[in-house]
Amino acid sequence: MSNESDFEAQILAWVTEALELRHGAAGDPKGRLRGAEQESIAEMTDLLRRVRARSDRIDELLSKVTLARGRARRAKEEAAFAADQALMQATQIRAGSRVEFSSAAERAADAKLDSFNERRVAYLRDRLVSVTNDSYEVISQIHWQLDAIRKDLRAALHALQFESSLER
Repeated sequence: MSNESDFEAQILAWVTEALELRHGAAGDPKGRLRGAEQESIAEMTDLLRRVRARSDRIDELLSKVTLARGRARRAKEEAAFAADQALMQATQIRAGSRVEFSSAAERAADAKLDSFNERRVAYLRDRLVSVTNDSYEVISQIHWQLDAIRKDLRAALHALQFESSLER
């Protein structure tokens, strides 16, 4: 169980870092990213460099969370299989030892109790898949936002360069 919680904590740390890269200062002495309201080519070029640096780190985080999502899905499938197997074995054991006043529902409930640990692990792994899916969505959204900012800056720089070439 500690392994799942460590894995989840790592994934959530990536999301926190991604949110800081997009909306916070992220250790940049120039602070948060602002829009392209700068007028000079030098200011826009500087902002583009800052966005690219953040975008590179987001690409890395997106790769990591994509791999983590696949790992979590595989772990969930293994745990679900183990839980089903444990439940079937417990059901067979309960079916073989019939108590005189034991109903099928009681035997099924006892079998579920006997396989509780495996079912709990399956639940935790399912929860981890949910966390990784949510994290993937957040980091992916930030990836696309930074890419859009980068494209806007490049288009504005090209437009400024084109305008300055016409004035000659």
